[in-house]
Amino acid sequence: MIKILISLGMSLLFLTYGCSDKTPDSYFESGVSEDLAAMRTDQIANINYLLFVNLPENRSQKIDASLVLEFFMSEVSQPVILDFHPDESYLLSVFHKGESIAYTYKNGHILIDKKHFKAGQQQLEFHFILPEDALSANENYQVLRPFAQHDFLGFPAFKQTDLPASFLLNMEIPASFKALSNAPILKETQVSDRLSVAFAKTSIMATDAFSFVAGRLYKIEEKYGEKTPAIYYAGNEIPDSNQLIRYASKIALQDTASVSQFDFSGKTDLVILTDLELPKTFYLPGLVYVSRE
Repeated sequence: MIKILISLGMSLLFLTYGCSDKTPDSYFESGVSEDLAAMRTDQIANINYLLFVNLPENRSQKIDASLVLEFFMSEVSQPVILDFHPDESYLLSVFHKGESIAYTYKNGHILIDKKHFKAGQQQLEFHFILPEDALSANENYQVLRPFAQHDFLGFPAFKQTDLPASFLLNMEIPASFKALSNAPILKETQVSDRLSVAFAKTSIMATDAFSFVAGRLYKIEEKYGEKTPAIYYAGNEIPDSNQLIRYASKIALQDTASVSQFDFSGKTDLVILTDLELPKTFYLPGLVYVSRE
């Protein structure tokens, strides 16, 4: 009888300890719950997204992509939980230390068991299809929508404005395309009909401000005050001189825009895009989108 009581006591102790480490159901809610956001803010820092996108010329083809995610964990009391597209089919595989690992997918969240981690620096690799509804596109361009204007990012991420990060983007695009993002281009290499574009690493910025645009973009420079901003337009819709002056004047507004706290890496590209599903002028670090007037 005593042995039975001792055994029951040990079982209760184990259950009590296990419950204290249980992942709350609120973490699995659609979107980012306050509980999930608070947990990640407490445990995760120093986030870097190293993103590769292979963009086909035909918009009907799937967009292959991969992401190396680097971050620091001060403690490991819960699984690592990232946010991604609500359709699990877009996520192909997850790797940790070079090995494919299992994950759980629920309500737009990727859950990776805490057994894979110890406190300190972490690295995960994701292979996925970039969701087409994370893009705004027409026959001339494709834009990765910043998630400030959309429900989710086009890649696995911590979807929280209080978890800023740096971004390092590499793209492969048709040689007839031009690509722009928040940071300057470091190198372009053409092989046959494909162009590899390597961007500089961004400064630390809000994750919801990251974006890229690629397509048939053409460059014009228009002097405005002390600045000569790089203005790009899509397709054959060349802006007239009066429009260029009005567009160029928008660069001056970046100093008062909400993103002015960020380092613009010495460049700001202004991109004129028709039918863009964003406000008339949308300011991002190093990148300003304007729809045609």
